[in-house]
Amino acid sequence: MTIESSKPNILIGMYFIVNFIYVLYYGFGLLPQSLYYVALIVFCMVGVVLVLRNNDWLFSFDTLKSSQIVKPVCIYLLCFLIISWFYQLIHLDFEVYTLRYLIQIFLPMMCAVCIIEYDSENIDTYVYIILFRCIIVFFAKFGDYFTLANLTSISLSNTDSSLMESSYAHSFLFLTIFFLYRKKRVPAIISSVLCLASFKRFCIVYLIITWICFSRLPKKKVNKIIANCLTVFFIAIPFLLSWLYSDAGAQWFEQTFHVELNDFTSSRYALAVMVREHFQGDFNGFGTIKNYFATHGSYWAMIKAIHCDFLELYWECTIVGVAVYVYTLMKWAKSDYRILFVILYLFIEIMVGFMMNAYVEWVICYFLIYLIQNERKMEENIIL
Repeated sequence: MTIESSKPNILIGMYFIVNFIYVLYYGFGLLPQSLYYVALIVFCMVGVVLVLRNNDWLFSFDTLKSSQIVKPVCIYLLCFLIISWFYQLIHLDFEVYTLRYLIQIFLPMMCAVCIIEYDSENIDTYVYIILFRCIIVFFAKFGDYFTLANLTSISLSNTDSSLMESSYAHSFLFLTIFFLYRKKRVPAIISSVLCLASFKRFCIVYLIITWICFSRLPKKKVNKIIANCLTVFFIAIPFLLSWLYSDAGAQWFEQTFHVELNDFTSSRYALAVMVREHFQGDFNGFGTIKNYFATHGSYWAMIKAIHCDFLELYWECTIVGVAVYVYTLMKWAKSDYRILFVILYLFIEIMVGFMMNAYVEWVICYFLIYLIQNERKMEENIIL
């Protein structure tokens, strides 16, 4: 059998197994989380071997179809690692958790790259596997509540109006965007319904905007002024949040809007203050805060983080880490308004939640970056 004819069976089959393991682990609690990560790493390793084999064991960034994804991610991960090692050298305290959290960011990129390089013509199939994974896990956890009565009782004005609220809202939103881009309305509608059921209010707002605007977005580079302003704004976010979460900022907010900042931010303010006072600025590189939550009892492990990746990155990797990260993402975003639409959502969630190490959202984001930029290149070649 030739390599070409065996491609879909090898990688698609392995990806199905990886996601099946995830369903058993996260959906039904039958397998440990570690087994899922081992399966994901094995998938990436096999993918790399297949890509190298397909290219006569020669490797060059310039020959990669996904080089526009690989290089930027490697640059900002290396930046985080160098800054973290600098802190850890000062403290004489080298920690494994830094590598662990960096690998969590690296794995979605590697999965997407292996698929793009080896089996790009079947990207839709891999996204369908992700869709089925999300659907099965969603119904495993919330199937008993998925009724017409519960769906119709959902209200944007009431945070507790859905019994199915979960972070899967983000995954289903990204699936909706992908299928709308691919003009596949049935899976887009299914993803949208489950996004609504998962009930994250900003997700729902962005979902409505997606259905109205995404297909109408200009298929061209983003205006330089817009791109530069957004870059400066998101780099400045940690400074703005640091002031807002100070005593003076909280007092100003309460006097101006007559609402307590902690209530408005759903306790994010209290979490940020608690972490800031605990560490007193003495952070030990990337992953310090998430590791603190993970190792201080089940309650804190459930909270996971301070729900603001921008602040965590600023405290752990300085403004240099934030600037490199924002610049990298904006470099993708400014290549096309549709990519900007996706990156904007990620930035907003990074500002109010933890999205940097999400899996489904980033894999789909990388697929969209590749597909949209490839589409643009083909159109430009036709014009030339």
